[in-house]
Amino acid sequence: MNGARGFLGTIVFGAAVALCWLACERLLGARAGLAVTGVAAAALYAACLGTGLRERWRAGALAGGLSALAWLLAPSATFAAAGAGLAIAVARSSVVGARGAARSLAVEIALGLASLACVRALAGPTSESIALAFWGFFLVQSAFFLVGGIERRRRQPARDPFEVAHREVLRLLERPPGLSDTDLSRS
Repeated sequence: MNGARGFLGTIVFGAAVALCWLACERLLGARAGLAVTGVAAAALYAACLGTGLRERWRAGALAGGLSALAWLLAPSATFAAAGAGLAIAVARSSVVGARGAARSLAVEIALGLASLACVRALAGPTSESIALAFWGFFLVQSAFFLVGGIERRRRQPARDPFEVAHREVLRLLERPPGLSDTDLSRS
């Protein structure tokens, strides 16, 4: 499930989504194929960014739910694509972010606008041009990993009192005989 993490992984993921679109369009038709591909791509991409199972489920469900809502309410495929991009940005910000809230917001806005511009430029009347637009969307999204200052959000692990006491006892036992704590701090 780690496939879409990183720059190259996101590009490969986008190519897989483009191929899936071609299959979905032939099986379900254009409108339904776009919706299924868009929602599934947003959910799977966000889920791939998580590290643990719970984090993956949370990010995938958030992106998938928001993307599905966008596809249901959007008057056109362009607005639905914007909603899917927003869903990915929200889910990704909950898993991975830039240092500082303002920077994270600026990065997500820039990537969202650039992704939509790429989709608008590549999408056309043919199935192949829409596949290229899906790939182009993820190509722009891959730039997220090239932006400096990216760091994974981590929860602080609970400090085990036994481990803390154990480390302190080992520290005291390793002290040479006859030295006090003040003697150790001077050396």
